[in-house]
Amino acid sequence: MTAVFCWGGASQGQLGLGGSEEQKVVQPQQLEVFQGREIQQISCGLEHTLIALKDGSLYSFGSNTYGQLGKEKSSGKPELVGAFETGMVRLIACGAYHNIAVTDSKQVYSWGQNSHGQLGRGEADKNFNRVPRLLKGFSASSCVIQVACGDKHTVILTRDGSIFVCGDHSHGQLGMGNLPQGRLDCPVRLKCMLGLPIGQIAAGGHHSFALTLSGTLFGWGKNNYGQLGLGDEKDRLFPTLAKSVRNQKIKYVCCGEDHSVLLTQEGGVFTFGAGSHGQLGHNSLNNELLPRKVFELMGSEVTQIASG
Repeated sequence: MTAVFCWGGASQGQLGLGGSEEQKVVQPQQLEVFQGREIQQISCGLEHTLIALKDGSLYSFGSNTYGQLGKEKSSGKPELVGAFETGMVRLIACGAYHNIAVTDSKQVYSWGQNSHGQLGRGEADKNFNRVPRLLKGFSASSCVIQVACGDKHTVILTRDGSIFVCGDHSHGQLGMGNLPQGRLDCPVRLKCMLGLPIGQIAAGGHHSFALTLSGTLFGWGKNNYGQLGLGDEKDRLFPTLAKSVRNQKIKYVCCGEDHSVLLTQEGGVFTFGAGSHGQLGHNSLNNELLPRKVFELMGSEVTQIASG
């Protein structure tokens, strides 16, 4: 039977435990409201959480400072996002304070903070939106298959392998080269990646990745801790090939705020970027500028990875 558990910071109600007055929950606590219900996906922002169920409904809880819950008020308990009562949500992604959702009809919705155009609505003067609204330019024929959100940028992948980006570009995280305004308020196709068979996208705080079906990895954006795995600390304004892992048969990539994790087809795990909190798993607090294998996991076939 399906059960949802949560723990960690709770000061904004982001754990959904309702009456709990604790600032931190140090042991897993069950969210009883989801007992026995089939979960489609869970995504966490900086101070809020979204949970999509397999019946197509979407729940939100936590801070609502920028309208990221899709309603008027904050909530310490999971509440239905009413804007989707007539739609079936199938994909969700949380940025720091904004969200993207895709329905079964492949329509894309965005809401929350819009300070850098991360909602993709062309509303440069509107700082946030509390109501999920349709993102124009995407339809069933576009067939959006993946979405990823950084702190203040958004990456969208369609079935034909096209990548669309919008939001903050202050560190090159959109992969669009030099943008005088430092942002994009509407999704724009990343033309330099056209023709490549893209299988997955990922977004960190201020950096992004695209992984081809054959396991070739491209990264761009902020790189001050080596989170792009390119052997230096220089930001990249365009997608750049991660040469050091081109023979590793990468299967999946995920990002934390300033670090990144790779999973190979053989079940190996590589980490790189900021390591000051031990997040790289190398028994040190050092940063890593190149992908480094987590030797503590050798002998185990890892099947899934995630990072905060």
